[in-house]
Amino acid sequence: MAAFASMRLRSALGSLLGVLGLMTPIMAGAATPPVWAEEFDSTAVPQAPDPARWRFETGNGPADLPGWGNRELQYYTGRSTNLFVQDGLLHIRAVVNDPDRPAGPGPTSARLMSRPGVLPRFGLFEVRAKLPCGRGAWPAIWMLGEQGHWPARGEIDIAEWAGASFSENEMQIALHDQWRFGGQARVARFPLPAACGAFHTYRLLKSRSDIRVSVDAPAGKWRIIGRPGKGEAGSWPYDQPFQMILNVAVGGDLGGPLPPEGPAGFELLVDYVRVYPCPQGKRCDL
Repeated sequence: MAAFASMRLRSALGSLLGVLGLMTPIMAGAATPPVWAEEFDSTAVPQAPDPARWRFETGNGPADLPGWGNRELQYYTGRSTNLFVQDGLLHIRAVVNDPDRPAGPGPTSARLMSRPGVLPRFGLFEVRAKLPCGRGAWPAIWMLGEQGHWPARGEIDIAEWAGASFSENEMQIALHDQWRFGGQARVARFPLPAACGAFHTYRLLKSRSDIRVSVDAPAGKWRIIGRPGKGEAGSWPYDQPFQMILNVAVGGDLGGPLPPEGPAGFELLVDYVRVYPCPQGKRCDL
């Protein structure tokens, strides 16, 4: 979801993740309590996300990065119209034609980011969520390094779906850094029935040695990105603390133009975000 995201498609899947396949089973927090968790518990009354844990970004991008670098159409707000917690779910709602949009009528949405220092540096990150479908929708669950500028700070796309670019039965994961970003990022799409429009459990195992990502696979079927050799030492910014971002973009390079008779909006639902210690005695910090 960072700048130049449209370049991802130009590499015919970019550099496919280094190793794909079955590894030693790693149970995803089945019996171990999380070290950090956001359950988005609430009553039937809509509430704002916990301000001690989350902040939201507003606007249509910085002055030097209009449209958030991807020609996106939405204006992000912190209003309850676009962002609220209710009935045990986080709702991020894009309104396609919002008459109260601060920059004039058009799409509004929300972009929620965890506060610096809230999340552990390493561990097993787990998010259960339902991404919206539809041309023009561009929802994502992703992370950015806390230090530096993109792409050197590092980006991990845990789950990304785009209405003009993917079928409804495939998902994309990607890593971006100062050596490999845009069309050269480590990118892979993989089949996933009802990738949008249904709840799935997304998992990221973040360690010094590699990054592992899976969907609905608690027994350890991972897509694995190994730490590069000494020649590319600068291309591994993933040891630093990262922040999580949950958002729904509208339009843009991957979301595509909205159809003339498009939907009234798109909604990302998040059941929980949990972080577990590294499983089965694996040392993530070595």
